[in-house]
Amino acid sequence: MPAQPMRLKPVPLWLSALLVWLGLSLAYATWLLGEQRAATLEAFETQSRIVHRLLTQRAEQHEAILAALIAAELSMGTSSGLFETFAASLQRAYPQVASIERYRKTAQGRWQQIASQPTLPLSDGVLEALPERSGEGSLNVAAAEPGHYRLLRSSQHGSIFALRIASERLLQPEELPPPFMGAELSASDGLLLWQLPVRQSSWTGLAPLLFSKHLGSQSQPFVLTSRQAPLPEQLPWLRLGMASAMLLLVSLLSCWALEQYRQSSIARRQLALAQASRINTMGELAAGIAHELNQPLAAMLANSQALANFIADDPPDLPGAQQAAGNLARQAKRAGAIVHRLRQFMSPHTPQAESVELRGVVEGALGLTRETLRRQQIKVHASLPSGLPPVLGDAIGFEQVLVNLLLNAAEAMGGQPLRRLDVSLTREARSLRLDIADSGPGLSSEAASRLFEPFFTTKQGGLGLGLTICSSIIEQAGGQLSVASSPAGGCLFSVTLPIVMEALD
Repeated sequence: MPAQPMRLKPVPLWLSALLVWLGLSLAYATWLLGEQRAATLEAFETQSRIVHRLLTQRAEQHEAILAALIAAELSMGTSSGLFETFAASLQRAYPQVASIERYRKTAQGRWQQIASQPTLPLSDGVLEALPERSGEGSLNVAAAEPGHYRLLRSSQHGSIFALRIASERLLQPEELPPPFMGAELSASDGLLLWQLPVRQSSWTGLAPLLFSKHLGSQSQPFVLTSRQAPLPEQLPWLRLGMASAMLLLVSLLSCWALEQYRQSSIARRQLALAQASRINTMGELAAGIAHELNQPLAAMLANSQALANFIADDPPDLPGAQQAAGNLARQAKRAGAIVHRLRQFMSPHTPQAESVELRGVVEGALGLTRETLRRQQIKVHASLPSGLPPVLGDAIGFEQVLVNLLLNAAEAMGGQPLRRLDVSLTREARSLRLDIADSGPGLSSEAASRLFEPFFTTKQGGLGLGLTICSSIIEQAGGQLSVASSPAGGCLFSVTLPIVMEALD
């Protein structure tokens, strides 16, 4: 048996919208984060350049102060008072200068400190290590107490001037970079001169922004390094949330519109198929109606012939003629009822149910088929107890079902040597069960499973509509029509119908 191709289930609408939303949100978030990082990088570099310019200005100020001190050295002489007065005026102008110091060698060869503010003097070893140059001298940096550093410069007159710089006052509060940005200033030998600690980010997997550049002062080529870690609060959460909500709405509307278009396309195709199927099946339905009407019409023909024979007798057989005329009228009514039932079968509305004495319906069906069963020499064994409660349904429809089942059984036993038909009516808890068993050849399991499908038949030239209509009639009454193998070897058709509720009380 060839393998059946696997059919994929359609993706639900909500899942399609979710997938579309996730894809669009991811694409937008990627673009937005890239744009945000570019803007953050530009702002970071701008702020870093501002800090670089300010620190370069401070370095140039420090160089100018030292140059002014060296230039004023001759006028100050060795007087500490003049030096302290001049140093105090410089300190007032430049708040980052914590103190100004002057070192000169005494006659004993030791270095003497004159300072504008009390501070620990530099050791002789540090001062002796400074190179002596002519002209403007050299500029050196030395460590001081925490939060400070010294800038030193020697003059051609043998003095050494020192500026003790307070690192925290290098920049004014309004000049400081944002709190999420860190920076540090270091000398060429690695001495840390100034530092703003960077705020640590919880997103350790992302690389921080970095900026590094030497100051523009030739005498103080210190290195400024600034860094900024990506912080969650810097992300455009509001824009991202609003965009996600809009994308979700667009995704839902788009998927809904596509689903509506798909459903309308399916509906159009189904309508076209239904119209084509209606045209193709009109002939089959017409043949089905003819199949159902064939039984009463054949009976009407037989009774009309019998009526003609009874009248042609000499003398005329009036009782027989009356009986044939009555049978003819009953078959005509039955044909009309069948047409009515076929119309109900084709209609979506369920016929109105009524209380039906099923025993009387069975007897009526046996009476209608008695002549056919007698001609085929079929022995009928009926077990129809009296006093059974009524069932709920349509009497004409039930009679049509039973006649169809009886005639099918008779046709199935046509080639059998033993022809027996057992009809039994029994009561169950809340229903009546009617069994019709024949001694025919029976059905295969495959045929039995498809017996009530429309247009499925085991008869030569059959249409496959009779049992379909029978099953529909029984199901509309709330019952069930089933088929099984008979103990006698043929088929056992069982009709189960619900008892009227009043009869159960």
